[in-house]
Amino acid sequence: MTKYPAMTELVPHQAPMLLVDELLAWTPEHARVGAKVRAGGPFVVDGRMAASFCLEYMAQAIAAAQGMGARLRGDPASLGVLLGSRELRLEVDALEVGDQLEIEVDREYAEGGLARYACRVLRDGQEVARGTVNVMTTDAEHIVGTEGSA
Repeated sequence: MTKYPAMTELVPHQAPMLLVDELLAWTPEHARVGAKVRAGGPFVVDGRMAASFCLEYMAQAIAAAQGMGARLRGDPASLGVLLGSRELRLEVDALEVGDQLEIEVDREYAEGGLARYACRVLRDGQEVARGTVNVMTTDAEHIVGTEGSA
């Protein structure tokens, strides 16, 4: 089994906003990421998290996939911007504390910092969300409002 770097080395997020736990599989076109819904998480209310947050899990899985690619090229992980999603389908209303998730992302397109991924979120092997996610990667100085900040 391949040992991948810690998520903090691949995804430019810190706790409590880092929702994904580990990279389970990676190729340049595909990644599978594991995550557990934890009590006390930033979006958990009364032991539940709205299923709409599956979009954030998808985005962080994409960040992990891109971060792994950057690492293998010897580059630092880039900042990313979630541009939007299409055909986001949620099969449940909420996720529960303790749910073990696997997020699968398949790159469909990538050019010039823009990319599109087909994504799925599985809970105990059952699909709970799917959609196409568009992202942009960039350096911090290119994100609106961050020029000149440390």
